[in-house]
Amino acid sequence: MSLYTSLTGLAAATKDMAVISNNLANTQTTGFKRSSAKFEDVYASMPGTKASTATGVGTAVSSVDQEFS
Repeated sequence: MSLYTSLTGLAAATKDMAVISNNLANTQTTGFKRSSAKFEDVYASMPGTKASTATGVGTAVSSVDQEFS
């Protein structure tokens, strides 16, 4: 289980680095709007259990949002 948790963290960090790299590569592009990655927890899903007692099993990128400000 801990190996899977580590793997999800590495995958999320890789996606975040890709978003940051894209932002850096396009800083001088006219009209470019930066993006940011949003993260969420991943919980083990077991039928019949309450959400408040769910065990976390990692993280994931929930979305990559473009910032228009």
